[in-house]
Amino acid sequence: MNLIFFLLWGYIMIIGAALGSFLNVVASRLPLGMSLWGRSRCDSCHQTIKWYDLIPVFSYLFLRSRCRNCKHPIPASHFFFEIITGALFLFWFYRINWQFTYEHWLLLVLILVALAIGLADYYYQVIPDQLLIVFLIATLLLRFNVLHIFLLGSLLIAFLFWMINHFSHGTAMGYGDVKYVFVIGLALPLQSLLLAIYLAFLTGGIVSAILILLRKKKMKSTVSFGPFLSLGFITALCFLI
Repeated sequence: MNLIFFLLWGYIMIIGAALGSFLNVVASRLPLGMSLWGRSRCDSCHQTIKWYDLIPVFSYLFLRSRCRNCKHPIPASHFFFEIITGALFLFWFYRINWQFTYEHWLLLVLILVALAIGLADYYYQVIPDQLLIVFLIATLLLRFNVLHIFLLGSLLIAFLFWMINHFSHGTAMGYGDVKYVFVIGLALPLQSLLLAIYLAFLTGGIVSAILILLRKKKMKSTVSFGPFLSLGFITALCFLI
């Protein structure tokens, strides 16, 4: 029985890592207007990557983080994102106690889209409208009966973000962040929304300070805020369930 339980959890984590691999494709291609369905290629030599070199987590380790053909380094973000997605997938199923309700599936969709949004913003400092639309559709399906209650808080927070964007001329906050926090506000009650925003600013401030101390960033450098909004949203959502 314990072996079956262990294998089941391992299977769930592998599925999560595979979804993380796909989300990485979405995040890296969508902002560039590329098709999501083409074969994966090395960014350096542009050779098509074989299927056995696309196995989540294991291929990265087996290839020692380098392309099989040109030996160009594979970004470590691919590996860590698959690990994080797999672990998060595992935690989510544990958190909902195997209760596969309509609401839980929609919440899982929101989590996956939030991960893709955060990664896309990390890569290109762009939050694709296509992902925001998917997030909005899932939110409308999830909150259609209480949408009028969540709308006021969503508009208020989005307006505050817009003010930051407007008066900083986009240097402190991008317009994509304004749109993103608006749809997040539709998905969370006000208390959870405030928690998500607090965590986003807290983690964003800590990471920015560390990057400045390590001289990876300057005081006037911009740091993508989307990943921190995604982190805050997912954390607040896990507390909510």
